[in-house]
Amino acid sequence: MEGHRGAVLSVAFSPDGMLLASGAVDSTVRLWSLWDGALLQVLEGHAGPVRSLAFSPDGEVLASGARDDAARLWRVSDGALLHTLEERGDVRLTLSFSPDGSLLAVGSDNETVRLWRVADGVPVRAREDHTDMALCLAFSPDGTLLAVGSGDYTVRLLNTTDGTTVRTLRGHTDRVWSLAFSPDGTLLASGSADNTVRLWRVSDGRLLRTLEGHQDLVWGLDFSPDGSLLASGGEDKTIRLWHVSDGTLLRIMEGHTDSVNGLDISPDGSLLASASGDKTVRLWRLSDGTPLRTLEGHTNWVGIAVFSPMEPAWHRRLRITPCACGVWKTGRFCEQCRVIRARFPPLPSRGMARFWHPGHGTIRCGCGVVPMERSCGRWRGITIGCGAWPFPRMALFWPPHRKTGLCGCGE
Repeated sequence: MEGHRGAVLSVAFSPDGMLLASGAVDSTVRLWSLWDGALLQVLEGHAGPVRSLAFSPDGEVLASGARDDAARLWRVSDGALLHTLEERGDVRLTLSFSPDGSLLAVGSDNETVRLWRVADGVPVRAREDHTDMALCLAFSPDGTLLAVGSGDYTVRLLNTTDGTTVRTLRGHTDRVWSLAFSPDGTLLASGSADNTVRLWRVSDGRLLRTLEGHQDLVWGLDFSPDGSLLASGGEDKTIRLWHVSDGTLLRIMEGHTDSVNGLDISPDGSLLASASGDKTVRLWRLSDGTPLRTLEGHTNWVGIAVFSPMEPAWHRRLRITPCACGVWKTGRFCEQCRVIRARFPPLPSRGMARFWHPGHGTIRCGCGVVPMERSCGRWRGITIGCGAWPFPRMALFWPPHRKTGLCGCGE
């Protein structure tokens, strides 16, 4: 995907894995379709390099932060600018939506963390407890707490309801550059320029263990989906995998020739992706640390690597389920039941696309609710004739941001 006029500094996947947002030094944000790599929108308005991006949990809003004293909220469907969130300092690395999407946390280099209401772009809370800039943010899984790592060597846990500081976690002896909550929200991991990773119990702020071994600052952290493992990567070019239960080092993954800047464990917990200053992304098998692939092509350092939240529908072929009579298992038409069901991989609120013979039922949208002759807002659909299947009519549907669709025949 090419188009930016300068280095790409940030990327983010939409929650359904259908879109990619990218921000660059050319002060623009670009939205791409992962269906075919097409450029969908160019979002202009920032006056400085775009260093941070985040999609809302429902995928309808995109937040961007840049070195122009502002964060911006964009409507994903048409690229419209919804709100400009004025800050008193550069928004460089720290943007995070609450799990319910109602709040956006923005950290800037003026030692302030501010919570904004997404619906109307109004600031609802601000904290200025830190004595240095906010370097990383993380919401707890239930959205009740916001963790803020700072250049003042501390981590603060903020109550998102009233903005008060619940507790301050002290122990690091240098800047805190990375944070990650465990999937169940009971633990918080912090990585620092003091070369350590620390595990804290969220309920009382107690330091449970200090994970030592890195020879330089720790840039990236990620828990496995079941919370049993923690991966860390740093300036020492290594990735370390730790047992969360006792803090023992499971293995060291080596191969990068420059700093490991970002980590992401796949949603099924089988793979780990690492982004590095050596201009590559590497894929590792998590179970034994085996390097699987080196993804090359970047011409500058790679800051982050992110797995798509789920495999997009177009990455798999249509899977045709057996007909009601139990005979036909392919895309052929059954004269006995006169129905074919085409199943796509599950996507939020879209369910199954059913293609019914017009004489034996209604054709419904991919969302599973709205008849195909109407639009549900998430999918636009019509019924057309298709010569590939022996149907007088067929269903054609597509996401709102596309002007072409996928027919039931897969062609």
